[in-house]
Formats: sequence, C-alpha cells, structure tokens
Amino acid sequence: MRTDFTLNEQWLIQPELDRISDDRGELQIPPKYMDVLFHLAKHAGQLVSRQKLLEDIWKDTVVVEESLTRAVSELRKLLGDDPRNSQIIETIPKKGYRLIAKISWKEQLPSNGINISEHNGSGHYKRPKFQILISLVPAILLAFTFLIIRILRSDEPTSSSIRLMPLTSYQGEESHPVLSPDGNRLAFRWDGANGYRSSIYVKIIGSEQPLRLTDAEYATEPAWSPDGRYILYIKMTDKGRELYAVPSLSGPERRLVEGVIGARDPVWSPDGAYLAFAYRENSARTNSIYTYHLESQILKQVTQPEMGHTIDRKPVFSPDGKKIAFIRTVDGQLDVYVLSLQHGQLKRITRTNQWVIDVDWAPDGKTLIYASREGIWSVDAAGEMPPSFLAAGGMRIDNISVARDSWRLAYQQAQLEMNIWKIEIDTLTGNASMAQRLIASSRVDNFPKLSPNEHRLAFISDRSGHPQLWITTDDGNDPVQLTEFNGCSVSRPAWSHDNMQIAFIAEYYGNADVFISDIDGSRPVQLTKQRSREISPYWSHNGKWLYFGSNRNEQWQIWKIPIKGGRAIQVTKTGGFKPVESPDGKNLYFENWTGENYVLMKMPISGGNETKLFQLESGWFEGWTVTSKGILYGWRSRDDRVLKFGVYDFETQERKELFRHVRSGFRFSANSTGEKLFFTQADRDESDIVLLDNFQ
Repeated sequence: MRTDFTLNEQWLIQPELDRISDDRGELQIPPKYMDVLFHLAKHAGQLVSRQKLLEDIWKDTVVVEESLTRAVSELRKLLGDDPRNSQIIETIPKKGYRLIAKISWKEQLPSNGINISEHNGSGHYKRPKFQILISLVPAILLAFTFLIIRILRSDEPTSSSIRLMPLTSYQGEESHPVLSPDGNRLAFRWDGANGYRSSIYVKIIGSEQPLRLTDAEYATEPAWSPDGRYILYIKMTDKGRELYAVPSLSGPERRLVEGVIGARDPVWSPDGAYLAFAYRENSARTNSIYTYHLESQILKQVTQPEMGHTIDRKPVFSPDGKKIAFIRTVDGQLDVYVLSLQHGQLKRITRTNQWVIDVDWAPDGKTLIYASREGIWSVDAAGEMPPSFLAAGGMRIDNISVARDSWRLAYQQAQLEMNIWKIEIDTLTGNASMAQRLIASSRVDNFPKLSPNEHRLAFISDRSGHPQLWITTDDGNDPVQLTEFNGCSVSRPAWSHDNMQIAFIAEYYGNADVFISDIDGSRPVQLTKQRSREISPYWSHNGKWLYFGSNRNEQWQIWKIPIKGGRAIQVTKTGGFKPVESPDGKNLYFENWTGENYVLMKMPISGGNETKLFQLESGWFEGWTVTSKGILYGWRSRDDRVLKFGVYDFETQERKELFRHVRSGFRFSANSTGEKLFFTQADRDESDIVLLDNFQ
C-alpha cells in the first residue's frame, strides 16, 4: 500500500486514490501521473533519470518519452508549479527530474488510540493524544457551526452553480468528445488543422496542450474503458473501419475486435466485459445495435430494426449495464429508445419532431440527456415524463458525452459556413477560370441547381433556421425563399424543363418524400406518400414523369411517378440512387453502390440492360452531372483533399481530368453545355468542444 503524503504543506497526495487536494478541493488524476509523482516522492531530493522513470512506470508498455514529458508537465499545472521557477518538480536538463518540495509522509500506526506519524526526512515525531484532541477542537466547532447554518437555511432557495466553458479552441475540427468516467479528462478527435488526417487526443480538463494517442491516417469516435485506462476508437484501415484500443496515457495500439468491419459509435460496458456498437453484417441489411463479449468473442445482434426503413445507432450502456439507450431512425424521424438487455423489452422514450442527434445517460441512471437541433434536453429514462430543456445550442450541436461519476457534460459545437461558387470552363481546352463566390452567408448554402434557361439558380439554405428551398438570379442576387416547412429539412432541388417548377425532397413529419413547388411560391404539392425514403428527384425529358431513388422495397432502386400523380413504377433492378436522363431523352444515367464502390450506371429509357460506365472515386449523390457532351464529375483524394474535375466524353467514351480546385468542395451542377459549373464549398468548417459543468 502506498502511503499518503503532503507537498510544501499545501497539497495532500493520496496515491491509492489517484487524488490530489488542497484547501480549494480535490482532483482525480490519471494513474500514470500519480505513479510518476509517487516515484519522485520516494526519491525526494535525488535525481531520477528519464530512462528509470520510463522503465519503472511504463515497464509493461512500449511508450515514447513524450508520455513522461506530458505527465510531468500536467503535474506541474495541477500543482501550480512554474517550470521556470520550480518549487516542486525540478528538471535536470538531458538527465531527468528531481522532487524538491518539502515532503511529509502520513501513515497509520497500530495503537490503542489515534496516533499520527510524520516523517520529513530527518526523524520521527509522535504527537501526544491530548494534543491531537486539542488540535481537533477548532475543526469540530467549525463543522458544528456549518451544520447548524445548513439546517437553518435548508428551506432557502439556492442559486445554481452550473457553468458553461470551452474545453478546446484549436484550429481545425475537434469532434466526438468523450469524458472519462471521473469527468476530469477528455478524449476527442482532432484533425490537427490539416483537414484530412485525424487522430485521437486526450487532455486533462483545465490544461491546454492535449496528448496525441494515435498516428493512424484517420482515427475517430473514441470511447473510454470503465477504468479509464484505455481508449476504444475507430481506425480506418485497408479493410475499412476497424475497432482498436490504445492506453489513455499513450502506448502501442492493438486491434480489439476481429472481423467487424464498418462498425460505428463504439462504447464500453460499465463492467468492461462487453462492447456495443452500430453495425450491419452485410450491405443488404440495415444498421443494428450489436454487443461483443471481449473474452468469448461472441458477436450478438440485440436490436431488430425494420429492414429498409429503420436505422439504429449511437448506443450507450446505462450505469448499471442492464440497459442500452440508442437513437432509432424510422422513416427519417430520429428518437431515443431504451432496450432492456435482461428482458429484451424495447421502449420509445421521445416522440418529437426535433431530429435527435445523440444521447447519453446521466450519472443517476434514471435520466437520459439528448441533443437535438433545438438544444440539449433531459428526459425520464422510463419515458413517463416529458423532456425538459437543459441548454441552448441548435443545429450546430453534435456528439454529447456525460461523465459516469460526475454531472459534467461535453458536446461538440460546430461553426460551419458553406457558400456556393461558380467556375467557367473552356470546353475546348478544359481550362477553368478563377472561382467566383456567387452566393454567400454566415450559414449553410447548398445544392445549387441552374434552371434550364440559365436565368435562375435554385439552392438550399438554412439562413431562415432550417434548410429550405430558395431561388436567386443566375448572378446570385435577389434571393427569395420558396418553402417554409416548419422544423423540417429540404434538400436536392431539380428544375422542370419549362423552368416553372422545382421538385425537391422534404423530410416532412420525419419522412423523406418528393414535393413540387411552383416558382411563384405557391403551396408545394406532395407527390410521394410512402413509409420509405425518397431522394434525388429528376424530371423526365418529356415532362410527364419524375424520377427518384427509393428504398421502399428494402433496396435502393430508381422509380418514376407521373407528374400529375398516380402509381410509381420501378425502373431499375440492380439498384440505384440518383437518376438523370440524357439530354436527348434516350438513356437514363444513375448512381449505384456495389458493396465496395460507387459506380455510374446506364440503361435505355425504353428498357434494357443496366451497364456500368465507370467507378466514381467519390459517391455523394451530387458528385456528377450530365451535359450535352459528356458527364462532368468530381472527386477528392484522401491524400490532399483537393477537388478535382474530370469528364467522360460521350463520343470517345473515355475519361480525362480537366482541372483542379485548391479548395475542397462538393455537390455541384452545370449548365447544359458544361461551360458553367456551380458547386458548394465549405469556407469555414470548424468545431470546438464545450463543457457544461454541474448541470444537475
């Protein structure tokens, strides 16, 4: 057993509890940090080499010296020790460290009474019992007085001590925050401001510099082990998304689960025996919640979502490990559900149109905390009481995390500005002009579509609160809002060939359907009314039909429905998402997913074989467009994230790269000749992590 001690008569160090405290309060510190401090204390006044510390403390782990440097640095911050004028831990350049603080050891000695022994390096001193009793009198009187005051004031209202404070403010995107069980450390994903490679980092709350744990090209979605010793995370490998673990104080990573490719949202059970994550065993199925027993390696599906219409994700164990809360998407509506692992009972907790983003358990095990576009809410985990508003945040909130042992909550706060840009292309040389920002706001402007006569531009913007349909002139002036759906999301506009109507997708009452609106802003007409998801509408060449992608038969296929209403007809048999007719109305082009890659397909309008044209390096539903001369397409490589444009020539049936744009963009369209290109560019895409402390 490691003995407690004090430093400079100020700090009480309790090694067995991994706790340091002074008159301001207590703080849990990582076990390895305590190991370093205790090791230096055992050799107080002596030089301890860096190599010796690494060998004794990280003896079972391969670790870099940065871990030791970070531990000493964080200890100094926690103890208020200035490295330039150290009073506690002295650095001996190129050699090691020395504890120079005044140290007093505390230990319990066997005795008939209370007997405290203190050692300061020069000898022992035993305090007589009567002195101990005398010294305790002030403390007893103070405690008694405090108790009386508490009793007298027990009926008086108390002010809340809830605090809201930033945890990170680095350049780039910090996301997927998860608080350690004790609430004193934060693990998160950070792209390091480079925009395409991300790693898992850990920092002590109150410190500035984080510790990088992973060196993978892409690592995300961290989760703490219940003892705080390891971080579970998703690593992108040649096989896909795999589950790995790494020590929370740095060390070698290892693959934790074999054969589970594509898992998402992993979490650890409170007893450390299980993992839970969202997963689908093959592309024909939908995401379900699975558990994985680490010792027996048994993978078990625990939720049974309806095929094609339901998606389960974001699982989180209750503090007692007997239940799992998760987000279920039913026809586009996202709500909180709770599953009993003992009895298999499933209960829907929320019934809102709020688009629930994430969920976690409160420390009491009786309350759920969830985030939506409207803010952060608390709700009774039994589903018997309505939700209560906890904090504002809106559409920029994502990925919440509640500490298991303290009322602390961390969440991701995004700052996203997406604008619409224009590039003009010389169709003979393929050369491109300088990009021009056409439509700009401090919000998200997306899905640009030029009208066939090239006089107007339709786009989607959330500048009114939720994504709605807007139109503007071809030069980006005089924007007008066409739709005003209350609390729903609108996307993917498509112009009719007479320039008088626009089809679009609206997730109205939680269900994605096809709507048509006149450009005069009259009430939109709902064209599809299925319990399935409809996406990417496109007008037929003759103006009589509207194509769209749908999963109504448990597989994505291309369908078409009469403009005037009626029964929809399935067009494709091998699958498909985004349909586009050729300018002459003879062929239908569409995007499909083969299970490994996105591909561009082709079939005759009159019917016939569905053939593959070429593989799409990026499948975004909006990553290509058809012109009179060929198919213009774009992609982003993982190495540099530069937006590249190419063309598939109808005459030569060959592909070639046209030009590159130095900024990353997506979702583009072009005029009929391919001379004018419109695309969405993220001009600001950052996020920070915020702490909501003492939110009980």
